[in-house]
Amino acid sequence: EDPDLLALATMNVAEALGGTGELLRAEAMARKALAHFTNTGNDWRRAECERILGDLERWAEHDTAARRWWIGALATARLIGAHSEILKLEERLGAHAE
Repeated sequence: EDPDLLALATMNVAEALGGTGELLRAEAMARKALAHFTNTGNDWRRAECERILGDLERWAEHDTAARRWWIGALATARLIGAHSEILKLEERLGAHAE
């Protein structure tokens, strides 16, 4: 069993569940994947997990919490040069400006 692959699959399922409205289950899975990627130093995947957690907060109508997740993810994405994540996060932050 490959722990990175398992965490990636967990992250993907979390994102899919969020889209179907299963926010609590999705959050638990996204946090589990985030913990793995944080512990292994995979900043790109960590930023993706943080973006997903922000999306889940947004879907739950917790705009302030969503922005906190997205801002943190954006900082990481910029640090590592993850251009596709930067674009996604800037779009979210621009669309949900306070």
